[in-house]
Amino acid sequence: MDLKIASFFDIDGTLMSGLVIVSFPYFLEKRNLFDKEVLKEFDSLIGQYKTGTISYRELGTEIPKQYAIGIQGQKPEDIKEASNDFLETQKNNVYDFSKNLISFTKKTGSAIAITGSPIEPMTAMNRIYGFDEIYATEVEIKNKTYTEKLIQNMVLKETKEKTIFDLKEKYGFDLKNSFGFGDTEQDLAILENVGHPIALNPNNELKDVCIKRNWPFFNKNDNLLPKIKDMIENNLKPWNQEIGNINKLQ
Repeated sequence: MDLKIASFFDIDGTLMSGLVIVSFPYFLEKRNLFDKEVLKEFDSLIGQYKTGTISYRELGTEIPKQYAIGIQGQKPEDIKEASNDFLETQKNNVYDFSKNLISFTKKTGSAIAITGSPIEPMTAMNRIYGFDEIYATEVEIKNKTYTEKLIQNMVLKETKEKTIFDLKEKYGFDLKNSFGFGDTEQDLAILENVGHPIALNPNNELKDVCIKRNWPFFNKNDNLLPKIKDMIENNLKPWNQEIGNINKLQ
């Protein structure tokens, strides 16, 4: 029996401050790679969210659509080049614990990012994180240019959930003994489908869920790394023993 452990991570808010799917378009616009008029819609949506007019889910539904519209007609190589430069502006936004946490989880199995931000900047930023794989929001490419069609909106809970189960089928992950990290209720798709959910920098909605379900949660200033390492090691002891016993019987 070849069971495998995975750690699934959201990124924005969980491992770094800010929302890349919001900041990256402003970076692109300065290079004339993003429609300036679409940024006005971004500002409107963000303003509505901050005032409580729309929910996080409504924001997460609309922002990726506007991102796709904003890069329509651009060439992937130009967005990729801009992503590499964008990386340099984001290094200070990555939380101090993030790289070490990912590195530690890779010792126990696969470390996989499931993020609502666009795939292009997140692929560049993986030079910092070192994930085994990244699944992110993607826009269709036809004839070597972006269309305005969104292939997948990875902000949304249902898209993340589908990705989790697709990966389970592909790699044979033992979700019951795997770990999940997120910061908003949209990350429940990750947290509810693993045996060991951990909230990092949770918003109020997710914090309430954690309290009700007795899930551990930490804020970035909690000296969380040694605590999470202990949790992972302690939770994996029974699993390692079980796998050892199974292997003896084979």
